[in-house]
Amino acid sequence: MTDIEACVAIYNSRPQGTGSRLAGLSPKEALEMKIAGTGYVARVPSEEVFDLIFSRPEVRTVSQSSVQIDNRVDHGACLHRAMPGEKVEMLLPLRKDRGHAWINLPGRTPERIELAPTFAYGDRAGARYQAGLEAASNRAVRDLARDMDPTVSTFEPQKRAADMTPRKAPAPEFWTGPRVIDNTALRRSDRRLADDAVAGTQRTMLAMIEKVNAFNARAASGSNR
Repeated sequence: MTDIEACVAIYNSRPQGTGSRLAGLSPKEALEMKIAGTGYVARVPSEEVFDLIFSRPEVRTVSQSSVQIDNRVDHGACLHRAMPGEKVEMLLPLRKDRGHAWINLPGRTPERIELAPTFAYGDRAGARYQAGLEAASNRAVRDLARDMDPTVSTFEPQKRAADMTPRKAPAPEFWTGPRVIDNTALRRSDRRLADDAVAGTQRTMLAMIEKVNAFNARAASGSNR
């Protein structure tokens, strides 16, 4: 490995030909000139930022201030402000088993949530943990209540913002007289039943005509004898 790195260093420090794209400079010199000319600075993300950059969005449903990821419960302080059953967009790291994710909040910085600890059956620490979650949720509800004024109605602002103009549609057609039923307005099954009824009547009339013709033919042949 050391020899390979040495070979690379030798190549990078060796000036190239004057007719090459580096115009007589070594690769190292060309790189340093480019950095100086552009002000380039390498950016090395932390483990958390790396997971946030390489993540995928998914939607989860909030339940008891928590969400489930891969059949495991994750929790964060931001979920105390979410209502039960509320849908939230999450950012899940592409790297597996990271033990954390983020809630993507519109217009705000994503907030991190952590994998909730597991407790053995009957362990009182689990009950204390759950009680802490419920207490934090109650505090969040009280904080929201303080920011609400029950005397202020939101109906009037919503009504002013609504589009109250008439719908764009052709002028209505006014029908008069008893025979105004439009067959095109009937359901497909109703039209089929109507067509079947007409066809049945036609078949009955044809059968009666055939019987009458046959009777007349027999009568005519009998009178000729």
